[in-house]
Amino acid sequence: MTRVMLVDDHRLFTASLAMALRHRHFGVDTPALTSLADVATRMVEIRPDVAIVDRDLGTIGSGEPLLDVATAAHVPVIIVTATLNDVVAGRCYSRGAAACISKAEPLDSLLGTVAEVARGEQAVPRADRYRLIDVWRQWQTSTDAAMTPFSRLTQREAAVLQALMDGCPVKAIAVSSGVAEATVRSQVRCILSKLGVSSQLSAVAMALRVGWSGQLGPAPAPLRRPIDTSAMTRD
Repeated sequence: MTRVMLVDDHRLFTASLAMALRHRHFGVDTPALTSLADVATRMVEIRPDVAIVDRDLGTIGSGEPLLDVATAAHVPVIIVTATLNDVVAGRCYSRGAAACISKAEPLDSLLGTVAEVARGEQAVPRADRYRLIDVWRQWQTSTDAAMTPFSRLTQREAAVLQALMDGCPVKAIAVSSGVAEATVRSQVRCILSKLGVSSQLSAVAMALRVGWSGQLGPAPAPLRRPIDTSAMTRD
């Protein structure tokens, strides 16, 4: 029996898809979504023939990091998402996804893709995969360039810019921070200089345009505890 691991935080979608898969004689495993690390451990333990992973797993975060674990364990993954576009698909394919499917697609389409992947077939033409990966790489290069000026901000300057984005005037920022208004104005001048703009409004507009989140430094690790991938070879 072909084993399918179904990782999704939407109960109705999970129950409906699991029922349809079992009707087609697939074995289905639906792990508890306690953490990404727990799901990854379960994936390595059972080595499903196919894993269906929701890109957004709610409280435990993005499902994309599971692609790295699955690739090491030689488990093909179908990413399902409600927000599919070329950039998302390209990033997932670059991390080893076997297919990316919108949740708006008909159920039969998803079931057909599961069957193809389970048989070891190429669910997505190689040319399409390469094209989408290239779209993602171009987008990432552009995004990195747009974010570079924000990496020059100090922690305090980043906090001031975030406050400006939240609509706080300089005087209110000074009061809430317990510093002189002149200090905040000096910080604002530094922000404008580093971003290469001439006004607070332009700085805020630039931050919103590039999707700056106010965070500095590297992103946190995707898994809460390390997963041993040293012996991840399919028997």
